[in-house]
Amino acid sequence: MADHLITLPAEIYSALLNAAQESGVTPADWIATKLPTTPKKQRHHAETTTEEWLCAFHEWVESHRGLDLPHLSDEDISRESIYGERI
Repeated sequence: MADHLITLPAEIYSALLNAAQESGVTPADWIATKLPTTPKKQRHHAETTTEEWLCAFHEWVESHRGLDLPHLSDEDISRESIYGERI
């Protein structure tokens, strides 16, 4: 595998180094533990049953629960804020 270089902001680089050192591994090994090992083969939705699609959708929803994402207000998702002057 070829080496690839990326540039990280100093605070992220420092946090990565600290996390790796605390775990007793190299930064590359620490990152590797955070990445999925085998990607799921995705099928086109037309190749799945309704039950399979719903199960996959619910898995996707649940995978986002712990991300602590901000909630959108009613104003943020209102028709007026989306379409603005086009209404």
